[in-house]
Amino acid sequence: MPPSTPTSRISTSPSPGRRRIAERIADRFHLSWRDTLVTLLPVLLLLTLVAWVAQRFVRPAPPSTIVMTAGTEGGAYDEFAKRYRSILARSGITLELHPSSGAVENYERLRARRPVDGVVYDVGFIQSGIGSMDEAPKLETIAGVYYEPVWLFSSHMDQLARLSDLKGKRIGVGVPGSGLRRLSLQMLAAAGVDEGNATLLEVGGADAARLLGAGQLDIAFVIGAPESPFIRSLFRGPLQIVSLAQSEAIARYFPTLTPLVLPQGAVDLATGRPEHDVRLLAATSLLVSRDDLHPALVYLLLEAASEVHGGPGLFQHRGEFPSSTVQDFPMSEQAARWFQSGRPFLQRYLPFWLANLIERLLVVIVPLVALTIPLTRIVPAFYRWRVRSKIFRWYGEVRTIEARARASRGGTAHDPMHDERGDELARLDAIEGSVDALRIPLAFYHEVHLLRAHLDLVRRRLRPASVGSTAPSTGRSVG
Repeated sequence: MPPSTPTSRISTSPSPGRRRIAERIADRFHLSWRDTLVTLLPVLLLLTLVAWVAQRFVRPAPPSTIVMTAGTEGGAYDEFAKRYRSILARSGITLELHPSSGAVENYERLRARRPVDGVVYDVGFIQSGIGSMDEAPKLETIAGVYYEPVWLFSSHMDQLARLSDLKGKRIGVGVPGSGLRRLSLQMLAAAGVDEGNATLLEVGGADAARLLGAGQLDIAFVIGAPESPFIRSLFRGPLQIVSLAQSEAIARYFPTLTPLVLPQGAVDLATGRPEHDVRLLAATSLLVSRDDLHPALVYLLLEAASEVHGGPGLFQHRGEFPSSTVQDFPMSEQAARWFQSGRPFLQRYLPFWLANLIERLLVVIVPLVALTIPLTRIVPAFYRWRVRSKIFRWYGEVRTIEARARASRGGTAHDPMHDERGDELARLDAIEGSVDALRIPLAFYHEVHLLRAHLDLVRRRLRPASVGSTAPSTGRSVG
């Protein structure tokens, strides 16, 4: 077998110089990894604990479906709810609508502590004055969204001086389960009108209009926004809108009602209908939710409410709704923030899902960053202290030996202290051997050289007293 060429030896075996460099790098990284682990392990544990605590306060991602209790088919609640559904769909949220008989049923569904017919309702419309915080502690007001005027329609009168004048009349008070029935009965009772002195029929909507046209009713209470198709149809029909002269006085008895005036000709400028100003009262339609509705969805609902109800109308100016002025229940925290400063910053510029994701991550990231900033100063200082402590721990003993050397200067080889100085020289050699065995990062090697220089200084102070100034040195070379 031919002998190996120099080239082959170089290629298969690293040179001694390269081997020493590799060993030096290995020693350096071995120490760095160990010290880094000891230094950073408590920090990593602390950051992990902070992240765990922070994520406990992070709400889960918002659900993709909201269940809403709306109203009767074709009514104002139903029409508005359908517009909400279209707006929320743009953000990937499905608004599931369930019809109801009206505001009272909506209220009962929302305040129920258990599912109603297997459904848990998240949000819905109710009229102001129907419920209270004591009855429904789990409900929150998102916003007042529009006026719901209480209209009085009749086939033969257009003025009503006092509600008490309805004694002996046939009155349509609204269907069972509706907010209208509850409100109209309260108003009539305050004026002394009840079933003992009047005929109160539980009819409303189209049935009430039909009975008025047939002469089977004298007057009927109807509630609804003037933009609703049913109210518009009544405006165009033969029935007359009755003006209630006591509207201001009644509003003092019922603070949740607002007195309004329908100006002459506001319904139809061409025909001048109504022929005179009409005084009436209005409840405020409230958008109400359960208090466990996801906060991000509250902002979406408010944006939808602003788009649907924010325009001008017969009784409202542009931007008057949604409103925070009527609060039968505590105002949602997110709603209060929306009325103060508008939509959250990220939701103004990013898609809903992305903005929500970032907002949830910030709950964890912000405390971590706040903790990391001071740690960037503490950790390096602790690391430097740990490495230097390997060197500095010898200085106490070296200083003691140096003090003894100063005290024993001028002695001879026959001095009783001679043997003790020999032991101290041996101890200095042992200390230097321990220092040589240390594996210190190159950035701290100047500390090692300073200790070696100090050891050599103390050694020189001990030797003249023991062996004379001309005795050969037995210590280690500094270099």
